[in-house]
Amino acid sequence: MVAAAAAGIVRLLVALGLPVAAARVAGILLEEDRPLSLDELSRRTGYAKSHVHAMLRLLESRLVVRRHYAGRRILYSTDPRGIERLIMNHIRELLEALEEADERVRERLGRVVHMLKRIEEEAGGP
Repeated sequence: MVAAAAAGIVRLLVALGLPVAAARVAGILLEEDRPLSLDELSRRTGYAKSHVHAMLRLLESRLVVRRHYAGRRILYSTDPRGIERLIMNHIRELLEALEEADERVRERLGRVVHMLKRIEEEAGGP
């Protein structure tokens, strides 16, 4: 199971659009100081290996997880830059959606728009 320390990252990743199972796998990997195998992740999550494998493929496609080879074994770890990219992409999507909104809506949400733009600028976005 995911420890309390990783519960926040699981909630964040779910809010960013990842399935709960994928977010749990990423949360476990973030807790660890070492890459984990599919067997270890299956045991820790309680999910079938096939389900964990599907979640790892999704996480790899989103660049949140990367694989390492140790002989014939494949191990997985998180890429903090991938999680950062996921967050920044979400912020950009929010800004784009707000730009498409009615002007009255944008005025009412002005503080939110300003805050998101500031975060994007500070992070080195466009």
